[in-house]
Amino acid sequence: MNTLFFGRIYKVRNETNNFPISRNRNAKNIETGFLKLNRPYLIIFARTYVYYLAVKTITKGNKENTYNDKTNVIIKNRNIYNENTNKLGNSINCSVINIMDKQMFLDLYDSNSNLNDVKVNDKIYGKVMLKMNKNLISNNIW
Repeated sequence: MNTLFFGRIYKVRNETNNFPISRNRNAKNIETGFLKLNRPYLIIFARTYVYYLAVKTITKGNKENTYNDKTNVIIKNRNIYNENTNKLGNSINCSVINIMDKQMFLDLYDSNSNLNDVKVNDKIYGKVMLKMNKNLISNNIW
């Protein structure tokens, strides 16, 4: 049986459900307050489940820790949509793989948003797959 995996980006949630849907490497929920509800996720779809990785903006305050965390994929001076930004970039946490029923996950998101269901750039997706493989081999998956 073949399983199809492909990467998409989802960001804009329905405002009716603001429960946290992921955890960080310290097993703490990533809060979804007003400014964090629409945190982007890199989604890997499989038949009935989605596997998703949290994406965060790199700031002056978290830059050092983020760059030193070798389990992350760093996208310098660009965002997860592979667009140039005036910011320091994005970081994809490849050490925590969150899992949810596919339909339940999709129901949390605004299907009309142009920031959802966006194909991940092939180069970024390749880096993420390699980093997750490296993290699995070295037992750095939480």
